[in-house]
Amino acid sequence: MQNIIIAIIMVMNLLNTLIKSAPKNLFKIQLNNFEFKTKNFDSFFIKWRCRKPLWLYLVDVNVKSDESFKVRFKDLIEKYKIEGVVEKYEYKEYLNFINEDKLDSIKHVLPTN
Repeated sequence: MQNIIIAIIMVMNLLNTLIKSAPKNLFKIQLNNFEFKTKNFDSFFIKWRCRKPLWLYLVDVNVKSDESFKVRFKDLIEKYKIEGVVEKYEYKEYLNFINEDKLDSIKHVLPTN
């Protein structure tokens, strides 16, 4: 139970640190391998309103509903897209470091054995 509480505090601190410390021109954010509660993102999006619209990339991130905040994450994203807080949102289960198009062109150049 203590580990869960520490993880929740770390997530809240991460999002709050982004709001307080990120330069005003930052708008692309990628979060990898985290677990968040939907209400944490709601609070983050509310505070992001005065900034450039967000491009949010989540990789292997688990967003859970909360008993006190019963909004699905998909609906939350749509709400903030309509409000202009989120411009682009993508979710992936894995991180692809190499653009697949570039990988295909590299395969054509590499010698085959």
